[in-house]
Amino acid sequence: MTDRTEPQLPASAAVLRRITKKYPDSFFRIARIVLHSLWRRTGIVDTGSSAAVSFETIIVTRYGFDPAHFHAVINLYQDEPPLPSSISDELSASIIAHGIDTDTVTAAFETALAADTPDGTHYTPPEVVTFMFERLRIHNASEQIIYDPAMGCGVFLLEAARRGLSGFTDSTHDTAERYRTVVESLHGVEIDSRAHQTALVNLLITLAPAARHLMERNITPPKLRLNLVCADALTRTDAGFADIVIMNPPYIGEKGHKALFDRTMREAPRWRKHYQGKMDYAYWFIIRGVESLKHGGMLCAITSSYWQTAYAASTLRQYLLNHVRIREITSLGNMPFRFAKGVHTAVSVCEHCSDAAARAEHRPFIIRLDSHTGAAMQSIASAAGLPPGKTASGVSISSYTAAETQSMLGGGPWHFTNPEKRTAGFSASTHIPLGAICDINQGMVPNPQRTARAHVAAGLCEKAGEPIFAFTEEQYRTFIETCTPDEREHFVALHKNSDIAAFTLKKPRRYVLYVTPDTDIASAPRLHNHLSRYKEILIHRRECRTGRIPWYSLHWPRTRMLFTEPAIVCPYHAKTPVFAVAEHGCYAATDVYFITLKKENTVERLACLAALLNAANTRNWFAEHGSRKGAMMLCVTNTLKDIPIPRDYIDNLDRFTAVTEAALSCIRGNTDCSAVEKLLPKDLF
Repeated sequence: MTDRTEPQLPASAAVLRRITKKYPDSFFRIARIVLHSLWRRTGIVDTGSSAAVSFETIIVTRYGFDPAHFHAVINLYQDEPPLPSSISDELSASIIAHGIDTDTVTAAFETALAADTPDGTHYTPPEVVTFMFERLRIHNASEQIIYDPAMGCGVFLLEAARRGLSGFTDSTHDTAERYRTVVESLHGVEIDSRAHQTALVNLLITLAPAARHLMERNITPPKLRLNLVCADALTRTDAGFADIVIMNPPYIGEKGHKALFDRTMREAPRWRKHYQGKMDYAYWFIIRGVESLKHGGMLCAITSSYWQTAYAASTLRQYLLNHVRIREITSLGNMPFRFAKGVHTAVSVCEHCSDAAARAEHRPFIIRLDSHTGAAMQSIASAAGLPPGKTASGVSISSYTAAETQSMLGGGPWHFTNPEKRTAGFSASTHIPLGAICDINQGMVPNPQRTARAHVAAGLCEKAGEPIFAFTEEQYRTFIETCTPDEREHFVALHKNSDIAAFTLKKPRRYVLYVTPDTDIASAPRLHNHLSRYKEILIHRRECRTGRIPWYSLHWPRTRMLFTEPAIVCPYHAKTPVFAVAEHGCYAATDVYFITLKKENTVERLACLAALLNAANTRNWFAEHGSRKGAMMLCVTNTLKDIPIPRDYIDNLDRFTAVTEAALSCIRGNTDCSAVEKLLPKDLF
């Protein structure tokens, strides 16, 4: 890691975090104490006379800043609860004795913010910051404009300042001008005023050694222009000014946050052309970053790796193909952000390029951190300076130049394959896509499955967790005791995606009240009475408001035939795609896909097809062409339709009797499933 002028020491860190956790509402009063104590320790203010020196004076005479920018830091925050003097004295004494640094201040801010948000807000770990600067090959950023449109507490800009001022205190030439150049090269935007204020505190801490150096040499600091602003980066239109954009954009999906997306498009209508349903808010920030670059400028962003294959990111991918060369993508797995369950991250480095031919012929460089030890956080920084392909500190690194040029990519999912390990290509003469011979459908939508806390808060029900359409086995057994035989016929066992294994289905443990628009609900009084209790919830569904379904119906029941005829079923997401055969049909929701043959949809033919779908070659194809979200492979409609099936196989299913019989035996639980693939002809693929 890069050396820090003010190193983090456990004593001060422990005191600061303990105080912040106990007094989260007083964070900025604590930050003021941190600054004042740091200035006393570094000699920016004299210990004996520090009480008479105002914050405004220090910021102007020692740093060269306009104090108006730091009004929130200078302010005493009279509306915050006061800190006991003993606490203030303890923190001040610890900092004077041991020092403090920006990483600790940022961690303390996160601790304070966690009191307001259950999951807290987590900023980029310092090891990841170092890694990203190394991937950009930036060692001295003093003459480049660095921009972060999602600045947070300023970790990237602070690292740029440290690198730009490296060796500053040892220099005897042009110190004032270099100081000004470094500070004014930092451009950042942050919408959260608290994070913005924390970034300013961190900037003052980072610049303290340089400010002291100017003071000791009797150099008046230049009047500085501060380019760290509190604003919404997506409403700004400044473009083509940055040499480097480096950021960790917010991970916010549209689901549950639609109001945020609508507000952004209302306040900045230009984002409508970049909007896609179910997209991530981070996609707009990536586009904003590219807009901000000069020709030849570099963008480095750490994001969820899902954007490379997500169908809701096709607009983003096409935009990138039209504006940048994708220099490299490093897949980090879930290492940097272990608290973000299921999120796998990637660091992407792109170069702004207006030459279409150069973009088209470019092949991205791919790096994967395949395995790591428990000390992986430290290993990331260690791996940053090593040639890909080496192993250091428990990190196994594989790398290759992708087989695909950017001209071979489009808005569809991106899959960068290793030329040395790429599977054989598929052609229309030898293979046929699964969608040409099969119908592929999702299961039902039993929305709402049960009452939720939001329903209770809105006064629509008394208790959360009560069954509406979805019942546990215990709830089902209790409910049907008072139902007539005809009413019981409306309940069906519901399979979940976790019930699906290769060839076989586990016994379902949930039930659904299967009520469609065609159901005569009046003839089933027990069911009518049950659903009537939740009528105020049900009528607020969009399809009810538009008259597409009656209030008592399942949201999307599909057709009953989908669930009663034989089908191959596969989970929407699984670590490895698996395909089971529902010999007598089954019921499932949208987390399960149903595959049926367009012609001769018999159990025997489905069993023979399932043998191929569960084979290693199909798994390899998914690895190269499927969409992955975190550790899970997504089996979505478009991916399933594209699975290549050998024509020699599908045209001659009836000839593979041994395969069919073995698959049927697996489906019925009588055979080891691993034996089926051995019966497939070796030259089939």
